[in-house]
Amino acid sequence: MKIIVVLMLVCCFIHIENTAFSQTAKPIKATDTPQQDTKSHKYTIKSGIVTMQADMTGMKSTSILYFDDYGRKEMTETFGNFGDTKIHEKVIIVHDSVYNIDLVKKTGTKKKLNGASAPGTIDFSTISEKMMQEMGISKSGTDSVLQKQCQVWLMDFKRMKMSGKYWVWNNIPLKSIAEIEGIKVDIQAAKIEENPKLPASTFDIPPGMALEEKQ
Repeated sequence: MKIIVVLMLVCCFIHIENTAFSQTAKPIKATDTPQQDTKSHKYTIKSGIVTMQADMTGMKSTSILYFDDYGRKEMTETFGNFGDTKIHEKVIIVHDSVYNIDLVKKTGTKKKLNGASAPGTIDFSTISEKMMQEMGISKSGTDSVLQKQCQVWLMDFKRMKMSGKYWVWNNIPLKSIAEIEGIKVDIQAAKIEENPKLPASTFDIPPGMALEEKQ
């Protein structure tokens, strides 16, 4: 899971590990008993598919972000080969939980969010002055990626040994140049689809996964 952790950090997610218990997951449908969600929209468009290409010290991967209902349902699928290791992973945020799934090993984790954002998530649209100071974040003008006008952000998060530059459109990072604990990672959007109609199964948890429940 280390590769997806680094990629999530670049996309402004901090992966937090806790010990718990193992269980075998049953298929979970995105239509099963959703909880009432009163939070504001994460993204400013209803749905989207964003294909990203990543280069981490010469190792390349592809990540595809799918989201619906303005980000209340979200899934990122990552493919890659790093040396002899095949990577195929999903991060699914649905029904107030975040799932990190390794489709090669058929294992993963589940963490209940209890109404909060996913661990470490940075919402650039609502970031506070205090958080900007704590994480060394500042604005740096605007620029375009794939003909989309982006707000450019700089980060120098010394406590996490993380620095970077981010191009953000509709609260979606379309490009980033970052260094995390000495690992350099470049990510850039290769394709954007706005407001596609996504099947509900996009956000299903794959059956047969051995999940650890995180607290």
